[in-house]
Amino acid sequence: MGVTPYSNFFAAASHVKNEKDQNVWAAYWDIASYLDSMLLKSEFQDSWRSYNHKLLAGIVVDIMKGNSPYPKVFQKQIMERACWYAEPQCIQLARDVLNGYMTGQRKTVVGAPLPDGKLLCAAILHGSAELWDMLWSKLFSAASLEHAAFPLDSVLHGLSCTPDRYRLWKLLNETTVSSLLKDHRSFVMHNVAASKMSSEIMMEFLLSKWQESGNNTASIDKNVRDALFRMVSRNAKTTHEVSLLTAALATTSNNRLLSEAFTIAVEQRKHYTSWHKDHDSEFVKVFAA
Repeated sequence: MGVTPYSNFFAAASHVKNEKDQNVWAAYWDIASYLDSMLLKSEFQDSWRSYNHKLLAGIVVDIMKGNSPYPKVFQKQIMERACWYAEPQCIQLARDVLNGYMTGQRKTVVGAPLPDGKLLCAAILHGSAELWDMLWSKLFSAASLEHAAFPLDSVLHGLSCTPDRYRLWKLLNETTVSSLLKDHRSFVMHNVAASKMSSEIMMEFLLSKWQESGNNTASIDKNVRDALFRMVSRNAKTTHEVSLLTAALATTSNNRLLSEAFTIAVEQRKHYTSWHKDHDSEFVKVFAA
């Protein structure tokens, strides 16, 4: 079977930014979602994001001004993608919301197409590690804890979006010991597991808890652990993820879940490597244009 080039996709995509038909955008997202997964953490990650946020700039302007012809649900989907690709207008909105939380002057931004949690997520994902540290400190400040209107879930959603391993482990560990966060443990862990940027870190965290989850004093229920592990392992393909699973299998006998995850990860790693070998030259040309 021959290799299908992406040249036709990129040729058509150059016209999408002027498209008003929702179905055309939906067709674009079908392919873009696959490229998201294949280009994530590759040498083309930043170029792919830049390509998309330039494509989305005009439609984001319309949404922010309230002039979009699309239904609200579709506007939200577009803005979620714009934030994922670090589209400047979305990031500015996200930083404005984060600043409101940090200064204690939180207010709903008029026309904001996304809930606070998703905007805080974008601000943390595409911001400096220091922003995470500041929001973390705010989370545990007396003023925040005593303020009934302080939306804990929104803040935790934002904190769970950091791609920083140390800080993410800090958050995950805190949910197992903190009286403030224990009731939000499932919320935090599902957010991290669902994150494209953090799934590898979440796998590492879950595997570190593997042996203890059979004990009565386990910090993570076994059924919850297994469900989360299935979420993060189904797309495992990096060298580090394969190494994590290899090490886990060496110390755990007769575990079907780990064995299946390892087999899938090895196959996906082969596909990932082969796919990049076939297509990287295309992306070099597209993103250099």
